[in-house]
Amino acid sequence: MRKFVLLFVLSSIIAWGQAQVPAGYYDAATGTGYTLKTQLHDIIDAHSAQTYDDLWTHFQTTDVDNYYENDGSPLDMYSENPTGADPYNWVFITDQCGNYSGEGSCYNREHSFPKSWFNDADPMYTDLFHIYLTDGYVNNMRGNYPFGEVGTADWTSQNGSKRGSSSYPGYSGTVFEPIDTFKGDFARAYFYMATRYEDIISGWPGSDMLNGTANQVFEHWALNMLMEWHANDPVSQTEIDRNDAVYGIQGNRNPFIDNPDWVYEIWGDGTSDPEPDNQPTNFAAVANGSDQIDLTWTDATGTNLPDGYLIKANTTGTFADPVDGTDPTLDNDLSDGEAVVKAGNGSQNYAFTGLLSETTYHFSIWSYANSGTSIDFLTSGALTTSATTEAGGTGGTTQCEDFDDQSGNQYLSTFTTDDFGTWTANEAGNFDLATPNNGAACVALNDDTPGAHITTPAFNTVGTVSFWYYQRSGDANDQFELQVSEDGGAFTTVTTQPYNVGETYTEFTYDVNSSSSNVKIRVLNDNMAAHLIIDDFCVTDYGGTPEIKPEPTNHATNFRRERSVNLSWTNSETPDYYMINMNTTGCLDFTAPIDETTYTESNTLKIINGTSTNYEWSNLPADATYYFIIIPFNGSSGSENYKTDGSIPCLQKNL
Repeated sequence: MRKFVLLFVLSSIIAWGQAQVPAGYYDAATGTGYTLKTQLHDIIDAHSAQTYDDLWTHFQTTDVDNYYENDGSPLDMYSENPTGADPYNWVFITDQCGNYSGEGSCYNREHSFPKSWFNDADPMYTDLFHIYLTDGYVNNMRGNYPFGEVGTADWTSQNGSKRGSSSYPGYSGTVFEPIDTFKGDFARAYFYMATRYEDIISGWPGSDMLNGTANQVFEHWALNMLMEWHANDPVSQTEIDRNDAVYGIQGNRNPFIDNPDWVYEIWGDGTSDPEPDNQPTNFAAVANGSDQIDLTWTDATGTNLPDGYLIKANTTGTFADPVDGTDPTLDNDLSDGEAVVKAGNGSQNYAFTGLLSETTYHFSIWSYANSGTSIDFLTSGALTTSATTEAGGTGGTTQCEDFDDQSGNQYLSTFTTDDFGTWTANEAGNFDLATPNNGAACVALNDDTPGAHITTPAFNTVGTVSFWYYQRSGDANDQFELQVSEDGGAFTTVTTQPYNVGETYTEFTYDVNSSSSNVKIRVLNDNMAAHLIIDDFCVTDYGGTPEIKPEPTNHATNFRRERSVNLSWTNSETPDYYMINMNTTGCLDFTAPIDETTYTESNTLKIINGTSTNYEWSNLPADATYYFIIIPFNGSSGSENYKTDGSIPCLQKNL
């Protein structure tokens, strides 16, 4: 019943001897350090990506228990008991998830490297080298927490896997710990991901395990832990056979199973890297319109290269040096006048967006190595630069956007135009849907969609707003709202415009006359029958002296962080609508909707158009765990027919 382990000192020899490595497969792997990592990336890159449904079939080859029970049943690292009888066993196909009510209900497809860390993108989404057959309920309890070592557990599975607060030095958040028998398996899967996706991993959303670089990839605490797992749980026959099986499916291999010593050749012994020798050079800032500044630099050179760069930004020009051993809290929102970001070595650029027009911003950059309590900054010779955003409309001038630099048929949450900069949106875009008033493109606000809108970037005063619009396939009751936000406040409706005009462009004009230095304009097409088509959007500045407002009377109350979750999905068919439900208690606590029942939107329930493939759920308090389900349905007004059979997808998100 025990795992067949290999002596560590002989691991590379035995693994090579038993694995079915094609002759010459690793001939190009001749370097050391990160050069070797890049060589291995080039060897295992561009594998044959599978479909998500294919994984069910492939598990019958890759995840078979011929080692413990040795009975050909599914091998599940979240339920396997290597030293005795398993708490339960699976049957291939019969026990596929489906819904689950607890451990032992069904098995599913576990992204051991959680898919939210790479934004659910392909080909990572179906890469078998990090996807394993596991208990669906345990998979859900793990969620997208980092792997780690648990001090105090808040939940433990029947085979001893557990979730709880981290006890590993350098990290104190919530983690999930597999049993010792399989820790090396997961560590080598992570080293594979760091190598196979070396060219894109620095751009992923990431997690607390990743440091945003393409070379080291992992935060220092995570790298130390994974290397310990790799050493303490050497390559087993289980992994060797699975490596061969996946190679037969995908056409690539996990090099750290074939040659475990490459982990040490690339990442060393897990000790801290030395302080970088030099700062980057040619640090420059250039305004890109009225609300964006682009930073560029040339990477630092020397014997000891940085893992990345810390960039501080503000409107004062005064900077405090970072402190060794203190990994700063990151904040990429410079609209409030201050931001702190990291950029990986090799990126050589960063863009700050959502800025105020005609405002000078200052920037400073430092090279650093390591992370967490081991972070080491080079503070001498730090570079600074500054730039001033362009005018968003001053001196009685008019600025217009024709959308001609946009294309595509997707509904977006943001888009950036040459003239205005970055707009925010909900169910708007689809620039190829309609005939423009002038030029090559126009913007469409979706029909039958609550909250469909476009919102401009901030302007320094707004006098008149004008644009051309028409109604595409609507009815006589359609109307849009013009809303205004001043000084970062809530949007308020200043006028409502009926638009039963048919497919003929009509000009809309409204005098906003706001002297605020931070004005945003929103056009809201809230659940109307028609697509609202807009082109040639113009804003004229107020032209007067900006108002100096009195000091506020009160301080804020109920002060808390709020965040949003971007949900996205695919569907081979287009239902009439989707219902999205949210709670904070768990996937098993949702109640299925009842056919022929109309539900009202609330803080925990949203109804969106069936043509949508994404939704941004905003204003969620931070430091909480949220669960979401999505259910397609057809019909409305008491004739709804909800899809409640089969496996209803549930997403967990930690904010």
